[in-house]
Parts: sequence; C-alpha cells; structure tokens
Amino acid sequence: MGGERAGFAPGEIVVSAAGRDMGRAYLVLGEQDGFVLLCDGKRRGLAKPKKKNPNHVTPQGERADLSLISCDAHVRKAIKHFKKIKSEGGCHLG
Repeated sequence: MGGERAGFAPGEIVVSAAGRDMGRAYLVLGEQDGFVLLCDGKRRGLAKPKKKNPNHVTPQGERADLSLISCDAHVRKAIKHFKKIKSEGGCHLG
C-alpha cells in the first residue's frame, strides 16, 4: 500500500498513501513506538505531529535539512518547494 521499508529519516518528504489524508505531503520528524511522526505545518504542526503507520506513507526521495526548520512556516515552505520541484521534474532539497 505504501512504503515497505524499515525506517524513515528525519527531514524526509513522504506522501500519505492511506486514510482521509491520502495524497497529502508531510515532513518526517522521526519515529516513535513503531509510528512515523509527520507534520505539514498546517493541520499538523511541529508541536503536535501526526502519528502514522509507516506502511501508509510513501517516501518521495527528497529530504529537507531539519536544522533549517524551526517553525511551521519553514515546514510549509519545504513542502511547497517539494511540490514545485516534483512538478518540474526533480531536484534535491536541503
């Protein structure tokens, strides 16, 4: 259904593959108790990340530098940048 791999790196961009948020892009903050902690800077901010089953997200092969992300606005900017490069054909975030 989603990404079938062991772990997700902090800063990685993923897209939800299942649930009511299917298709929404998120930034990975880390992992906890077998779940991936995700934020999008809008509905789920840095202060209250979403816990999601790792099998229900798909990695996009892009990463943002978490040291540059200190607020929800930075998360939104990283995701917006990802969407822009995805539509243009690809590039590395960071």
